[in-house]
Amino acid sequence: MATSENPDHIGYVPKEDELKELLMRGVRLAPAPAKGDYKIVLLVSLVIAVPVGLGYVVVLYPWVTDEPDYYMPFLSGFWAWPITVFETYLVLMAYFNYYLACTTPPGKPRSDWQPTRTYPNLPADIDPLRLDRKLQSCLVCNQYKPMRSHHCSKCGSCSLRMDHHCMWTLSCIGYRNHKVFLLFVFHAALASIMAFLFCLMRLYIIIVITAHTYNDMYAHVLPIFVTTFITAGATFFVGGVLMEQATGVFCNVLRIEIPFVVAWEKATMNYLEQNPTDNNTILAWPYFQSYFENACQVLGPSVWMWPFPITSFLSDNPDAATSYYLNPTYIRGLERFLEENSQDSASS
Repeated sequence: MATSENPDHIGYVPKEDELKELLMRGVRLAPAPAKGDYKIVLLVSLVIAVPVGLGYVVVLYPWVTDEPDYYMPFLSGFWAWPITVFETYLVLMAYFNYYLACTTPPGKPRSDWQPTRTYPNLPADIDPLRLDRKLQSCLVCNQYKPMRSHHCSKCGSCSLRMDHHCMWTLSCIGYRNHKVFLLFVFHAALASIMAFLFCLMRLYIIIVITAHTYNDMYAHVLPIFVTTFITAGATFFVGGVLMEQATGVFCNVLRIEIPFVVAWEKATMNYLEQNPTDNNTILAWPYFQSYFENACQVLGPSVWMWPFPITSFLSDNPDAATSYYLNPTYIRGLERFLEENSQDSASS
């Protein structure tokens, strides 16, 4: 998927019928969730609040009851308050970014937008992921759909750089709210991980270290075991969403594009198996630049901006959100693809 600095390398571009066949029998994403009501917002809030709140109880209970046997080594003395403050910061940032993700629209194309030529040897209306390689018009919005834009039937409009329609935020995740959504998942995952580790260490201390102090150890173990199980479930669930989102951001693959990635890779592998002597053709995802540059498109040009909900780097000019630098290796492959098509048309 990576871009190649070797000018002899050419990205493989699947033919229309080949890509269509692979998409039909390839990966299928779950259908976009129906637009719900604000009960889902309460549910998401509880998903964060319950496990993290239980983690707080596990940590703070020794201080309230003043039972020294419950104290954890790293939560005594100097480190007690900094760790608690950091956990509180994670929770507050998770809720704040969730609020921003819910209230910030993903952005929509300008109604009079027209494609402009970016690469001299390529058509102005090129779209790498369309079967005919050309931009399409949205019949509902009655306008062009810019590269990586999609019409969402749930929201009733086209969204710029649409990643997916999210049932958590009741809106699409796209150009303007993708960063805050990722930060929401990131802080929620870290908060859940810390709560899970607190509970796990508390469970270990009760069972292994202080078991001799209890007349009925199981009465103390059962509540902590249930709490650990709940926090573990939240950690794996939110952590899985974080891994999916982070992988997509660093590889420059939107969630809605995953079927194309799988089909693209299979088509390239099939071509290389049929042409083992072709050492120049490689797999090249059209939008991949480098891992750092891919992340900068969503998180910002400066690494210091990444942990904070700063989106001032997003241009107010709608054209900036519809133009993307394509992988140079892919461009060479597409030029060869268009040249071969023109020769076939001329010969026929």
